Amino acid sequence: MIEKAPDTTKQLIDDVEKEVISKIPNLDIAQLRFLLSHPDIDSKVKKDSWEKLIELIKENEMGPYYKLVCTDIGTTMNESLFTDLKEANEKRLKEINDEIADAEQNLGESEVRQAYLRKSEYLCKIGDKDAAVASFRQTYEKTVGIGYRIDLIFNLIRLGLFFLDHQLINANIAKAKNLMEQVLAVFTKFKFLAGHPYSRQSSTT
Repeated sequence: MIEKAPDTTKQLIDDVEKEVISKIPNLDIAQLRFLLSHPDIDSKVKKDSWEKLIELIKENEMGPYYKLVCTDIGTTMNESLFTDLKEANEKRLKEINDEIADAEQNLGESEVRQAYLRKSEYLCKIGDKDAAVASFRQTYEKTVGIGYRIDLIFNLIRLGLFFLDHQLINANIAKAKNLMEQVLAVFTKFKFLAGHPYSRQSSTT
């Protein structure tokens, strides 16, 4: 009798189909940073871009990114704004770390994964690249489904695009390709089993 591998395969395919690619971080913010740092951009465009960027930085509590951009374009930071952003970041990260600790002590694997994912996405949202990469890798280790793992890899690719980090982009494109090949291999095996006469015979008994 053929083992019921198809159920497992179907779950893998469903995982891939159900995942929604995150829109964090906002790539419009990276475009504004590019306009501000480009030497040939008109000064009025730069002024408008800066105003839009500051609004988005405030809206997304982007303390680490604000500091990075100010250093990048040679602008003095508003210390009051930076302090407010930093305090908001520390408060939210403490809340998420408490959620992670609670999930690890009292809840299941799915809840633990979701708590780690919230931390990863928040670090990504505020523009803390190194911390976000480390957190996404932690989340990856807590993740079982291939579909969910692929989604995390796409998050890292998007983060690489946001910071124009070609090494991060290329490494994770290769990893995504490897995972997709695993899905395809299992799917191909499932199709073979589904079409095998012994498989059809076992399903009717």
